[in-house]
Amino acid sequence: MSEQSTRWDRFASRRTGLGWGLGLLSVLLTVGCGAGPETPADPPPASPGGRVLVLGLDGVDSVVVDELIQAGELPNFARLRSEGVLVPLQSAHPLLSPIIWTTIATGRLPQDHGITGFVTMDEGKESPVTSQLRRTKALWNLASEAGQSVSVVGWWATWPAETVDGTVVSDRTGLHFLLADEGTDLELPGLTFPGDLVEEIEPLLTLPGDLDEAELSSFIHRQKLRDGPVDFSDPESHLRWAVAAAHSNIDVGLHLWESRRPDLALIYVEEVDTISHLFGHLFGRDDLSGDLLLQDEVFGDAVLSAYRLADAAVGKMLDALDEDSTLVVLSDHGFRLGELVNDPSRAGSERGVSHKSHRLAGVLGLAGRAVRVGGNSENASILDITPSVLSLLGLPASDEMPGRVLDELIGPLSSPDRVASYENGDGGTATVVSASTVDEELVKKLRALGYLGSTESESRVGRNDAAIALSDLRYRDAAKAYKTLLEEDPTDPLLHTGLGVALVGLGREAAALESFEMALSLDPSLSSALYHRGAALERAGNLEAAIADYRLALRYDAESRGARSALDRLKVPVARVAETAEERQVALWLREVADAGRHGDYAKASELLAKCESLLPNSAVVFQYRANIAYLQGDRPAAIEAMRKALELDPENAMLQKNLDRLLRSEGEE
Repeated sequence: MSEQSTRWDRFASRRTGLGWGLGLLSVLLTVGCGAGPETPADPPPASPGGRVLVLGLDGVDSVVVDELIQAGELPNFARLRSEGVLVPLQSAHPLLSPIIWTTIATGRLPQDHGITGFVTMDEGKESPVTSQLRRTKALWNLASEAGQSVSVVGWWATWPAETVDGTVVSDRTGLHFLLADEGTDLELPGLTFPGDLVEEIEPLLTLPGDLDEAELSSFIHRQKLRDGPVDFSDPESHLRWAVAAAHSNIDVGLHLWESRRPDLALIYVEEVDTISHLFGHLFGRDDLSGDLLLQDEVFGDAVLSAYRLADAAVGKMLDALDEDSTLVVLSDHGFRLGELVNDPSRAGSERGVSHKSHRLAGVLGLAGRAVRVGGNSENASILDITPSVLSLLGLPASDEMPGRVLDELIGPLSSPDRVASYENGDGGTATVVSASTVDEELVKKLRALGYLGSTESESRVGRNDAAIALSDLRYRDAAKAYKTLLEEDPTDPLLHTGLGVALVGLGREAAALESFEMALSLDPSLSSALYHRGAALERAGNLEAAIADYRLALRYDAESRGARSALDRLKVPVARVAETAEERQVALWLREVADAGRHGDYAKASELLAKCESLLPNSAVVFQYRANIAYLQGDRPAAIEAMRKALELDPENAMLQKNLDRLLRSEGEE
């Protein structure tokens, strides 16, 4: 409790002289904005929950929300809890946004709805997923077919916009400034439905350049902000985009809710997730040094300000309710904040947080007409959202939806009996379009957030299909999918590893070992292949070889929980115990070096490394740590020199060779 108090004392001390960031959402929306129709007279509610407004907040974590409510930072989330319901919402792996938001909108599993990654391959290039890849109907299709009007703003994988009874502002609209800069005047086909809706909403769209220094002062503590076109590789520029996109979706969404008065509205806001990826490692830290301390002084409150902006959005949605409407607020997953990276290959002057820091528990809040105030749920799931929203609309779920109606949170409702299926081929249609120049910027954005990269194979649609089949224990489907992928890319060791795991599931141990051997011939330091080969060897009775693989897996990846668990189960030490007094002392110092490096205290790390080298001048691990610290400081030549020395002392270490190769490539050397 004292650690938590210290964290919030630190935030409280920063309030003086800083804006609260809520001014970003101060634009008042009026019915007369744009070219929208006049507000019709209020009809009686057509469904048990009246009109339903869904606000999707990407990456909002239930634990962080609780802590910030207690600290007095989120008055509107606190209001949501007191006036309705606020509980954790359990997500599902893989924790990748397009997959989860499509599951939320369809109530179907990823292998059914077909959105299983961030990108697909289009003529040899990575292209972001689109609505054309979704194989099942979404809430907006189901409501439209039932004669209820809808409004959708910014939801993942909604471009090109589908034909519905109402309006769709697709997810590509958040990148409208790229089109405007090209002079295309928002003419991307399928940007909205109907097409002329663009003219109505354009005045409500916020450009990144529209945000002045006063508005951004709570996010960025710097007297002079950078300007110029958006560059997703620059964290400050990326943050500015996230805030502008949040404004656009919230303002447009509320405008359509008030002017068009749809029976169902869905509004998506990405901002918390993006800013958590960019600056989540700084959240609540007061122990940083060096470059991290300098970064913290500028961006240390960025995540807190992102949550405040989300809180202001919740307040606006609550204010937009009337007695005949229901609000649903939810996030797709949680986010571990305040964690410093251990892997220097992912570090640098700006240390982002990868999707590996996502966690399962997001949030679910409800308020309004059909909500059981103070209700609680211990197992609410993302699969329950579509059945519950359909119930609020007076519509049945289908037998193909594995989720349930959250009766403990909403009701009492008289939901119709389930139908067998909604997939009759009569869903909404989207304009058939090819990839646009915006795709390139979207790929850059995803890469900047750590979703795409040379080791992030699971982010592609086809690869994720295989991984999802594997996680569902559909080993035959998984093996078939991996074999197909390997025909396209036979040099990917992760694909060989996945195939091996599927073959183990099918009882084909010998073939599985061949796949693991192939993976390790391509990357001898791949810890997942080492662990799974070790498990296969252990089952075959070759315990000595299995233990060697488990140890290697941990040597190359200290976070390999499977390998550590296996060694613990076998009561085998992780590695050789330091035998001499010098080795024991150096091991203690190296722990301090690693901790100093994580916190940015490179002077202390260098001082300790000098002591280590004086005691053990021929220790490969000491030079490996020296290379890591040099890399963190941005001194790649020194990192290369130290890594070469480490490899000279330990020539069989595949990870050292792999890291040296990466460093040489980054310097343009052979």
